[in-house]
Amino acid sequence: MKIRVTVLVGLVGILSACSAGDSDGSVAISVIGSKPKLLNPNAGPLDPSSRYLLGAVAQGLVAFDARGGIEPALAESWIVTDDGLSYIFRIARTKWSDGRRTSAGDVTASLRAAIAQSSQNGMKPLLGAITEIVAMTDRVIEIRLSSPQPSLLQTLAQPEMAVVRGSRGTGPYRIYRTYPNSYVLRPKIPEGKTEEDFDPVVIKASERRLRGERASVALARFKAGEVDLVLGGRIDNYPMIKAAGLTGGRVHGDPASGLFGLVITQSSSILSNVDMRKAVAMAIDRNGISRRFGAKGWRPMETILPSPIDAVAANASPDWAALDFDDRIALARAIVAEQGRAQGLIRLAMPKGPGGRLLFAEIAANWRSIGLRAQHVEPTAAADARLLDSAAPNSGAIWFLSQFSCRKAIICSATADAALAQARAADNLKARGAALATADKELAQAQIFIPLASPLRWSIVSPRLAAYQDNSASIHPPNQLRVTSR
Repeated sequence: MKIRVTVLVGLVGILSACSAGDSDGSVAISVIGSKPKLLNPNAGPLDPSSRYLLGAVAQGLVAFDARGGIEPALAESWIVTDDGLSYIFRIARTKWSDGRRTSAGDVTASLRAAIAQSSQNGMKPLLGAITEIVAMTDRVIEIRLSSPQPSLLQTLAQPEMAVVRGSRGTGPYRIYRTYPNSYVLRPKIPEGKTEEDFDPVVIKASERRLRGERASVALARFKAGEVDLVLGGRIDNYPMIKAAGLTGGRVHGDPASGLFGLVITQSSSILSNVDMRKAVAMAIDRNGISRRFGAKGWRPMETILPSPIDAVAANASPDWAALDFDDRIALARAIVAEQGRAQGLIRLAMPKGPGGRLLFAEIAANWRSIGLRAQHVEPTAAADARLLDSAAPNSGAIWFLSQFSCRKAIICSATADAALAQARAADNLKARGAALATADKELAQAQIFIPLASPLRWSIVSPRLAAYQDNSASIHPPNQLRVTSR
């Protein structure tokens, strides 16, 4: 059996990589949201600040680098068989935070817990093709699959897939101090050394101070010079940037891939008809919304898949996509009149923040032009359509298409569900791609989802953080924010 080999050089320790020349104090990071907590990722979804904390103190087999690429973490190297059905990882020599040596058995136990029947890990739905996780030696594990998973490494790099033993991880950071609303993190000390072996100035430069707080507070603290990095920005709080007087090069936007648009609820009567769904979809001026927000790099979208991926020949477009906007409006108005829905009301669930209100106002104005009214309701209230705003954990088509499964309380397609099941069971990429293309086309024709744009993800970045890079994963490792010398 032929084997492709991927071997990447392990990261140099953060402390040994720093020099006094770039050591001008610790880095303060605010993540928009609640106070970070060290939580079990298998117990349920992680809030943004807790997710960032977990990724800092408990690495997975692999990790995202500053550019959003895959790099070694707990695994120092790996190989992938030509058929794509086996991933073999060599575990680096490292220790848990309590000093105990990490073994392949520990790693295997952690990964098995993530995919166990009782697990509520957010990545579990993407790992259904795993048939076995085996410790081959004390430092080698194998993940065996029932079908090829081209995006497996991206899934394994997510913070939810951190390898843990109880509440312990293997770094790259450790919790140095805990305060009521924040944590001070310092890098794991290389084996055989103590902090006294390093310059205190370098130690301070390697330190990260992490807290979670409201967007308004984080922006005010950044403007006051108390924070170096604000992470976790989304559309609901995007207008706050301008209100805070923060513009120019400090404002960054990730080219995030994912889903941002409207899903139709099962309880909707006005949008239960596919022609009405197409009417409201084609009436939305996506370019106008993009201009109104003025977010750099925010891309309007009309398809579920951002591009042809996973051997799908083309990402399916709705049948009205070739029309210019004036023709779309005329056709949508005609459909509304034909359906007898003039002055019909659509309840639209949107985020509470100023960005959500602005987006609602733009969509409501578009729908008024075709004879429909819109009502802004709370995100959890009864609604005809809800905003779906979710960044993709990997670049595979299955994640995108499975968000519209009939298991959820939305209008769906049994045909698309069946095609997705075929894709998951396919034993080769060609069959997988054909099944995914069928599901994508069916969802586009049924207008199950009304795409608006790519997810809007923004950060505010101090010039001190010269190594910070925008990336499609929207993950910014705390150990890759500063320029270091080696």
